[in-house]
Amino acid sequence: MRTIVAAALTALVWLTPLTALAQAPAPGQTVEADPVRCWWRTDKAAVRMGEPFTAVLTCAVLETASTKAVVDRSRLDHTVMALPPFDVLDGGTGEDVVAGSRRFFQYTYQLRLLNDNAFGQDVTLAGLSIGYRLDTSTADGTTSQGRDQTYALPPLSLRVLSLVAGSARDIRDSTSMTFADLDARRFRARTFGMAGWFLYALAAGVAALGLARLYRAMRSPATAAVVTTVSGGAVLKAATRELAAVTRAKQGQGWTDDLVGRAAAALRIIASYAIGKPAAQTKGVAADIHGGQIALSQGFLRRRHALVSASVTPQDMAQAAAANGAVQQVRDGIIALTAARFGRAGLDESSLDQAVSAAGPLARSLAFRYSWPMVQWQKVTSAVTNWKGRA
Repeated sequence: MRTIVAAALTALVWLTPLTALAQAPAPGQTVEADPVRCWWRTDKAAVRMGEPFTAVLTCAVLETASTKAVVDRSRLDHTVMALPPFDVLDGGTGEDVVAGSRRFFQYTYQLRLLNDNAFGQDVTLAGLSIGYRLDTSTADGTTSQGRDQTYALPPLSLRVLSLVAGSARDIRDSTSMTFADLDARRFRARTFGMAGWFLYALAAGVAALGLARLYRAMRSPATAAVVTTVSGGAVLKAATRELAAVTRAKQGQGWTDDLVGRAAAALRIIASYAIGKPAAQTKGVAADIHGGQIALSQGFLRRRHALVSASVTPQDMAQAAAANGAVQQVRDGIIALTAARFGRAGLDESSLDQAVSAAGPLARSLAFRYSWPMVQWQKVTSAVTNWKGRA
C-alpha cells in the first residue's frame, strides 16, 4: 500500500509543471495591443499665471485590415473642449499619419491659467474620457460594429512659477512640432524638389541648344568672317607706327612703290576712323598679309592677331574734309599717294612727305577718342540721352 501511495505522489510532482506549461500561451501567439493610446505634451514644464502655452493631444489608434478602432472626435475640437481650470484660447489639428498598424492624430490647444490660488503649486491638466468602438471586418466584406468603450487619458501636471512639476517623471521635450508643422515642411520639400527638377530640365535644354549649335557649326562650310578682334585705339596706334616706319625707311632709300603702298594703306585706315567708319578686320598674322593691309596684335595673356584694311576714297571724305582741316590734309595725301602709285607722272616726294606728316597728329587724336575709357563714356552718354528722349 505504501508503495502505491509513493508512486502516485511522484507522478503528481512530475506532471504538475507539464500542466502549467500546457496552459501557457504558445511562443508564436500574438497578444492584442491597446486599441487606443493617447498622451499629453506641453511646450512648457512650468507656466506663469495668465501665460499662454501650448498643449498637444496625440492619439494612436489601432487600424488593421480586419480591426479598426473608431474614435469619437466630436468632443476633441478646441471649440468644444473644456480643460478646467485652464481656459482654451485657440487650437487646431493636422492631417492624420498612418504608420504600420496605427493611425496617429493630434489636436493642439492654446491654454492659459487664471487662478489666484495656484501660485507655487502643481496644477493638473485633467484627464479625458475618449469614446471609441472596434469595427471588425468579416471574410464576406461586411463590417461588424463593436460596443462603445471609453479610454481614460491620464492627467498631466504643470508647475506654476516652478521649473518642473512635482509629479513629473521625466524632463519634457520642449519642441512644439506637430503633424501640421511636419506636413508644411513636407510641402516645402516637395516644392524645392520640383524647383530643382525644373532647373535640371532648364540646364538640359541649354546644353541641348549648345550641342545643336555646335553640330550646325561643324556641318556648315567654313567661311571667312569679318570680326572685330582688336580695339579701334590699337588699330590707330598701329597705323601711326606704320607711318613712322615708312618715314624711317624713306630716309634711307627714298620713296619706292612698296613704301607708297604701305603709306596709302595706313592713311586710308586713319581716314576711315576720321569719317566714323571703322576699318575692316580679319583674323590673321603678318605672314598672311596682302596689299593694303596692316598686321597688328593686342593683349598680354590672350594675344589677339588681326589684319586691318580700309577702302576709303577721297569722295567718301569730302564732307568731313570740308569741316576739318586735318581731314582735308589726309584726303590730299591719299590723292597724292594714289597718283604716285598708279599715275604715269614721276613721284612728287614733297607732296608725299607732307601727306605722311599731316596724318600723324590726326591719328593720335583719333586714338584717344577710340580708347576704351572714351568709348565707354560715349556709351553711357548715349544711353542717358536715349533715356531722356523717351522720358
